Amino acid sequence: MPGLSKMEFPPYSDVLRGAIEASGDPVRYTALALALETVRQGVPGSLAEVGVYKGDLSHFIHWALPDRKLYLFDTFEGFPEDDLEVDADERFRDTSLLYVKERVGGAENVIFRPGYFPDTVDGLEDERFAFVMLDLDLFAPTIAGLEFFYPRLEPGGFLVLHDYNNPESDFAVSRAADKFFADKPEYLVAIPDRWGSVVIRKVS
Repeated sequence: MPGLSKMEFPPYSDVLRGAIEASGDPVRYTALALALETVRQGVPGSLAEVGVYKGDLSHFIHWALPDRKLYLFDTFEGFPEDDLEVDADERFRDTSLLYVKERVGGAENVIFRPGYFPDTVDGLEDERFAFVMLDLDLFAPTIAGLEFFYPRLEPGGFLVLHDYNNPESDFAVSRAADKFFADKPEYLVAIPDRWGSVVIRKVS
């Protein structure tokens, strides 16, 4: 597993520094920059973000590792009703696939998978991943994301769960993650970012 002993600090370029400072959540973005630099130094595989919203983090991930294949999964129109544990949730509707494509850029290795997740992973069963960001907010899609990506995560690869310590959606992310990782060797490591993310690094 690649280590950190020879890494230069800070582990990001001047270009990324500006994005970190402008993000509104510099702790999370700096932690992700460190993870992505670790991946660059020796963890093979593609990148993925599930729950893209307006593409700000997608843009950052692509900036950090522009030569890696990046899969972006979202409905691009808010939550599917079938996944809700409440009658209605109107968050995250103020976006679109076109908006995010323009935000992230037109690189051929940025691959958009619009639609209902996890149906949108069809055809990727043999893909391997070095970095996965899950920002799904709800219980059912978070479980589905973990079930798909965890076995396809390379040793040394990173999986980040946004909103783990966020009480929104009745702690849906923490309920899903605690259930999934109950019998796994990895620890959920909290970072002190704005919405209480956790990180796991896949063991060999």
